[in-house]
Amino acid sequence: MNRAKYQCPNGCKLPPRRKTICEDNNGNYYWGYHDFPFCPVCGSLMPQTIVSLKGFFDFYQIHPKLKHSVELIYKSELGAAVREANIVLETTLQEKSGLTHLWGKDLAAQALKFKYDTKEKVLQEAPLIAINKLGTPSRVNEQEGLMYMLMGYFQGTRNIYQHKLVGTSANMIIISVLQISYFLKLLDGQSITVNGHWIPTSMSVNSILSHTPKKLDRMRIRRSILKSIKKRNRLYTMKRKSKTKQEKLTEDK
Repeated sequence: MNRAKYQCPNGCKLPPRRKTICEDNNGNYYWGYHDFPFCPVCGSLMPQTIVSLKGFFDFYQIHPKLKHSVELIYKSELGAAVREANIVLETTLQEKSGLTHLWGKDLAAQALKFKYDTKEKVLQEAPLIAINKLGTPSRVNEQEGLMYMLMGYFQGTRNIYQHKLVGTSANMIIISVLQISYFLKLLDGQSITVNGHWIPTSMSVNSILSHTPKKLDRMRIRRSILKSIKKRNRLYTMKRKSKTKQEKLTEDK
């Protein structure tokens, strides 16, 4: 970490950087700099820590509803970040279930509860929020497991963060936000019992080009789209010729 990355965002006076004995993640020791991920004076995230977090959140693809929470993390407002995420989770449950008069553990229980006959393998009472089709024991277990996880989270972690000022570590708060992102994705129907796959979406070419500021990039995008259209037309023509040929052979027979 260079000097600029070692400076506190709030301008706190930090001790000079000196090499010392350091330990890596494999338990090996080396002679180097032991830099702080947080300012030892005010507790704010150091610039390099924010860069690392941004890369991790981009890879993790955190739920879009938690965008404001992530921005608060970057500002080192960690308590506000997890409280905001908790509100988003509870509001999402209320909106999806229609149970706007319930909160916390009771909300999670009523929104996700269901009745399933394990002997007959028949769903007797559907949940207000179904995260999968509930057609197999694994999917039933996933639905029931999420219900209990949310009940436990609201009763414990959520209540502690919302009603008490706790001095927990930053990594625990970040883990809580990631956990809420996982809950939100399940509530959106991203069941872990379904294999991951690309979800195709339709977009307007004009909309893409209007949001592409560089002229060279716009030219490349146009060229790529034209190539895709030509390839699609070529494949369609070949398929049509093959079908016509087969029809003629059938008529000759």
